[in-house]
Amino acid sequence: MADKYGPIFCFHIGLRKTFLVSSWDAAKECFTTMDKAFATRPRSLAGKLMGYDHAMFGFSPYGTYWRDVRKLASVELLSNRQLELLNHVRDSEVKLFIKELYGNGYKMGTGLSWSR
Repeated sequence: MADKYGPIFCFHIGLRKTFLVSSWDAAKECFTTMDKAFATRPRSLAGKLMGYDHAMFGFSPYGTYWRDVRKLASVELLSNRQLELLNHVRDSEVKLFIKELYGNGYKMGTGLSWSR
């Protein structure tokens, strides 16, 4: 397609307009010089309904709010100290998940196959 339309072109996937960059130089410019123009994500019904009107970190568009929430998550939730403090919670959740997975397989009579 790049041979026919050039290194940068736009097309539709369903209702969404999609922008394709197939050259290294153009991609580098998109991610360095024009990074803020390409940083946001499209608004969707899922983001509105599940993301409290795009207020959740994963659904919110790029802007002041997103930068503030990202900074808060990095400092307060994902810092090495915080991850170390919550290590026991992750361990217990993984153990609970495996226990439930095993129990569901046992109830259904299928068991678990760890070889695949």
